[in-house]
Amino acid sequence: MNRILVTGANGLVGSTLKRLLLEKKFEIFTTDLIGGVNFRGDLKDSDFVNSLPEVDCIINCAAVQYLTPNIPFLKRRKYFYDNNVLPIKNLNKKYGDSIKFFIQFGSSMMYKKKFDGQYKPINDFTSNGVYSESKCQAYEESQKLKCPFAFIIPSIIAGSGRKGFFSLIAIMINRFRIVIMPGACSHATGVVHVDDVCNLVMKILAAQAEGIFNADSGERSSISEWVDLISKKLNKKIFKIKIPLIIFKCIGFLSSYRFIAKEQLMILEHSQCLNLLESQAIGWQPTKSIEKILDDTLEV
Repeated sequence: MNRILVTGANGLVGSTLKRLLLEKKFEIFTTDLIGGVNFRGDLKDSDFVNSLPEVDCIINCAAVQYLTPNIPFLKRRKYFYDNNVLPIKNLNKKYGDSIKFFIQFGSSMMYKKKFDGQYKPINDFTSNGVYSESKCQAYEESQKLKCPFAFIIPSIIAGSGRKGFFSLIAIMINRFRIVIMPGACSHATGVVHVDDVCNLVMKILAAQAEGIFNADSGERSSISEWVDLISKKLNKKIFKIKIPLIIFKCIGFLSSYRFIAKEQLMILEHSQCLNLLESQAIGWQPTKSIEKILDDTLEV
């Protein structure tokens, strides 16, 4: 499998994968909505997909989530479907009879909630909100492929270039020396470095391994502990303001989960730790500690 198509190649995962694949001398073709790729276009557009070259393998990194810029306030279910599911349908129509392998990314938010917070690839998926619904549908579309496929389920992905949650904490600490905590935030929450996620992809490619593979740092830490580490790295003493989670739940409900999503509330309320046995069975191990993940994300 020398000819590989990487979609979403300008994103956090796609750009890291592109570098790794080039280092291994793969012949790669890249797509994205913006420049710096071989083929610029939208995977929702079947005509664009049909114009793409023949390849042996597709690594589909193109997707949207709640942190995607310019996410619409209304019609979010359609937005997630169009960007996370429809591209797989179009890729399958184009490449269904020709490609040898397909790699797709899911989300730990797909797992049906368990009160022990421990998730294995054999556990059930469910729609915990409109975003996770689209990821479950993406998995169903992957199952329709005529070729073998691997489905990677990462916990929260962080690393250099990642914005969002960690950056928001750093801004609050630097500007105000306070952090607003939705609830206690004391339960274990998974996070993984983008380099480790991409190294898992490389292991899957080398072994042509099929199935579902979790990606997590393996460390058990909480959001509250992340805040403490960030404040230490920024050398700032902080004050934590803990607001009852029920208030955020009410805001979510009253806004039809547009200001805060069901999946985000789920992570704020329950532990989420991914079992790594299937990933480790093909020779993968996470190498980046929580401290290193925060260093690279905050670029300190």
